[in-house]
Amino acid sequence: MINTIVTHLFERAGLRTGSSDSNDVIIHDDQFFREVLLKGSIGLGNSYVNGAWDAHSVDLVVFRLLKSGIYSPTLSQAYDFVGSVTRRIQNLQNRTGSYKVIDEHYDLDSKVFLAFLDRYNQYTCGYFEGTDDLDQAQENKLELICNKLNLRDGDRILDIGGGWGGLALYMTEKFDVNVSLVTLSRQQANHAQKLCENRKVKIHVCDYRDIPLLFSSGCFDKITAVGVLEHIGHKNYKQFMKYVNYALKSEGRCLFQTLYSPTNRILSNPWIRKYIFPNHELPPKKMVQSVASKYFQPADRTAFQDLTPHYVKTLLTWNERLNRAVDNEVINLEPKELRKWNFYFLSCAGALRAEHMKVGQFVYSKP
Repeated sequence: MINTIVTHLFERAGLRTGSSDSNDVIIHDDQFFREVLLKGSIGLGNSYVNGAWDAHSVDLVVFRLLKSGIYSPTLSQAYDFVGSVTRRIQNLQNRTGSYKVIDEHYDLDSKVFLAFLDRYNQYTCGYFEGTDDLDQAQENKLELICNKLNLRDGDRILDIGGGWGGLALYMTEKFDVNVSLVTLSRQQANHAQKLCENRKVKIHVCDYRDIPLLFSSGCFDKITAVGVLEHIGHKNYKQFMKYVNYALKSEGRCLFQTLYSPTNRILSNPWIRKYIFPNHELPPKKMVQSVASKYFQPADRTAFQDLTPHYVKTLLTWNERLNRAVDNEVINLEPKELRKWNFYFLSCAGALRAEHMKVGQFVYSKP
């Protein structure tokens, strides 16, 4: 009965299921059906990681499931009822909660990340305008950020959640600027320190809530937060924008690049939240704009740019690079760990293709 229900649902999405290689979803273990029906996205992800199914194109499977409406926001909330209620009641991204994603993901061995990232260690969407090369796409993205900020020699920049230091390095290579990088990750900070050695970059291992304690009001000309809002939590957006406003000069510019929800609902995929980014939330686009508008004004015609198709290509390239690094023994990952990374990259690519989530850059100036 369970097998029949799941098979029918997948057929509605245009997906054939079976044990032969000719199927879109190749079933190795019938536990797949029970996992998917009872646990939704967590069951789909776990059964893939455990080898219960494969596909010639996992991202296409996820794309069709989402595009068909089978995994609707209402259904996903039903599967994730406890998580949905908890996020509404509690501030999961308070000072203590913010460290969970650092401990479980960002403080993993940097060698794993560096095996698939570009030379500037960009763990966010690239910009594949006029290129198919990841390294060039990430440089394009970095150049795009500098242009939108109107970066100039002599600027003081605050890079919140600056990762492994690639954006700070790029800025100091192209301009005579001073960069203060704020991160919660000790692993990232250590790498950024080595990467930006002999550059005008200062690393601060702290919470964004410490900004008023570390810096004087209005001391930065430009502020960036790339791939950070996903980890701030909707209950903290107002406070975050307030601290950015505090640190930014009058007429200064700030840029936020983030994944976001194309609906009015806050998105938080249960599998991604459990195994990759604990407590993550994707804010609705209107929520970002509404909170930011209390402190800033849109920066002319570059105020918003959608980058969704570029992130699909970024994720697929990361997945190819990671598998190649494992095959060439550059890094060592257990089979289940590799499948977890594969499902993470490919399921996100499928969700972006289906526009179940999107990514964009928001640019503001301080009046």
